[in-house]
Amino acid sequence: MRILFVFAWLAGGEEETELRLLARTLDPHRYRIDAVACRQLDDAADPTHLDLQALGVAVDTTPYTLGFDDTVSFLARKLTGYEIVVSSQSPPDLAPALDRLLHRPPVIEHARSIAELLATPRHLVTRSVGQTEAIQAAAAALMPDRPDRTHFIPAPVDMSAFHLIRRNGIRHEVGLPPDALVIGWHGPQDANLRARHPQARILSLAPTTTEGVIAAPATIPLPDLLCAMDLLVLPTPEDATPHLIASAGAARLPVVVPSGTSTATLDQLMQDRDLRLRLGHAHYAHIAATQAGDVIARQWEALFTEVLSETAAKQPTLFRSFVQGGFEASSQRLGNGRRVDVIAATGHDQHAETDYRQLAGLGLRTVRDGLRWHLVEPQPGRFDLSSFLPMAEASQRSGTQVIWDLMHYGWPEDLDIWSPAFVDRFAALARAAAQAWRETTDAVPFWCPVNEISFFSWGGGDVGYLNPFARGRGFELKVQLARASIAAMHALREVDPRARLVHCEPLISILPNPGLDRPDAEAVAYHQSQYQACDMLTGRMWPQLGGDPSLLDIVGVNYYKNNQWLHGGPPIDVDHPSYRPLSDLMFEVYARYGRPIFVSETGIEDHRRASWFRYVTSEVARARQRGVPVEGICLYPVMNHPGWDDDRNCQNGLLTQHFEGSRRGMDADLAVAVAEAVARWPSSHPVTAASSPRAMIPARRSASRHAPQMKAEPLQDSHGSPTK
Repeated sequence: MRILFVFAWLAGGEEETELRLLARTLDPHRYRIDAVACRQLDDAADPTHLDLQALGVAVDTTPYTLGFDDTVSFLARKLTGYEIVVSSQSPPDLAPALDRLLHRPPVIEHARSIAELLATPRHLVTRSVGQTEAIQAAAAALMPDRPDRTHFIPAPVDMSAFHLIRRNGIRHEVGLPPDALVIGWHGPQDANLRARHPQARILSLAPTTTEGVIAAPATIPLPDLLCAMDLLVLPTPEDATPHLIASAGAARLPVVVPSGTSTATLDQLMQDRDLRLRLGHAHYAHIAATQAGDVIARQWEALFTEVLSETAAKQPTLFRSFVQGGFEASSQRLGNGRRVDVIAATGHDQHAETDYRQLAGLGLRTVRDGLRWHLVEPQPGRFDLSSFLPMAEASQRSGTQVIWDLMHYGWPEDLDIWSPAFVDRFAALARAAAQAWRETTDAVPFWCPVNEISFFSWGGGDVGYLNPFARGRGFELKVQLARASIAAMHALREVDPRARLVHCEPLISILPNPGLDRPDAEAVAYHQSQYQACDMLTGRMWPQLGGDPSLLDIVGVNYYKNNQWLHGGPPIDVDHPSYRPLSDLMFEVYARYGRPIFVSETGIEDHRRASWFRYVTSEVARARQRGVPVEGICLYPVMNHPGWDDDRNCQNGLLTQHFEGSRRGMDADLAVAVAEAVARWPSSHPVTAASSPRAMIPARRSASRHAPQMKAEPLQDSHGSPTK
């Protein structure tokens, strides 16, 4: 469990003492406690952060070099990496950072005053912890709808810091006789007390110039000073802070607050050593039982456990199965002019029903699959669905739910991807596919308009790896693909308003590189650029494209072993110290968009297939525990396939390309890992085939052999000119 303490500043205050004790007491194998300070005090040369780091608390002082707005942005990114956030000193930067997140980690407010309560917006507080009962009561009044979410946990006291054996040594260091009656004092001086008890020595905890009063050296720690005293006097209630009273108890001191105590009582304490000892020991016993570090740590630990138990996401219900399989559907042109068609190369188009039924038997009743635009539209405006309908029918006969890619890197030969006609013709493709599906079944369709806009625009527009093999035009291609996707989604919903729209994008993490002489902000900017595609679809970025929040229906994240790297460096693997857990990245996505999310692609080649899938499933479970509604994991590709560039047999699937009898072969180790995940998230949907009459399609019918030839109206570009 990762817990982040957010401080307004660090200066050796009471909250930091508490943090020290929690760091010493909580099991480091179960808890990781970090801290961040939002600003540095002008006169602070305080080594608090170094002291905390020595205890294993990572203290982030990045905000020391940032302005307010940048600190808010920094915190909004950082918070997604923690299961729980503890707010101390009501830092003003925290609330706006939390408000930027559509999904937040639970926030425990730790208040040492009512003023801090008033400075924190209540809607951001999951639990409120007051250091006194009065603060808890005030918090309950501010949270009338949930007073049970307020708690009283007093400040902890490190009992091990108080050593009475050092009493005479400290007295000698201060200049006090070993047998003197030493009165500790904190606050305004009382001349009458000195007159009544001239033999007593007064040791002031605050700086003073009063004659006859010794000012405690700032170099001596408070526990040592208290151990040198016989009695502590706190002249006013304002001086009687809970922390100071508790510390006095740890030093076995009776505490007197004259405003609530008669002069006779105070005089009696000063004269009666046995009474002082009895009261001091009773005070010590009370503090040891209620405020010792291990006692307070157990209270905090119970609170952490309770809070985290309430954050889990609801049971997944979006897809027919949580564990899914994806059939590689790439159909792009290579640089040598050859077209890739992985569906045909694996024979999946000829054996779709067999493949679907084999996966269904393993508990994978939802799959990703794809149309091949170059086959569906062999001539401009003429649609031939014969490559799609048999697969659609097979999905219904086998009871398989399919998320259909409309474009997986490929488009017709005659079409210029940079032209306005590309957008119009893609929308027409979407409409034709939606109509064909609607005529085949009444099942709710799931469509992915453009697979991986971000990777597509980088590979095809920036580095010349994918078609159209451009360089330096990545953002331009991203805009074009976003326009096409938006137009297609409107077409899909015009045919069937129930259509679910899935957007599968790479999930990456770009981290600052300490070995590169570049500002951290540059790595942050590159990392944030992964959201440009979805931001365009929602209208957050470039709203003139027609994006709308309703179009970002379901977010798919594609995640592989090379999806994280240090800025300007090579990819890093899970064992790298800077590697971010997948659950944190998924939390970040959900906090940004607040939409249902699933792992739409994940896999790896060769011997790591099973271990990688287990890593992903464990991180998905962790994300769901943190309230991220992850709806599924798609093993992608689910079947081995020829490599794009070299036709090698990519050993990255659960199924093999070859058949063993009536079914394809399987990777035994990965099959076990998949079965474990299926058992962990069993399907809540019926396991029978779709019950709709139109869904009960015979194995062969005329529409499959002679798919409809749809002729669209002449398409026009944005200027009204007919396209070719």
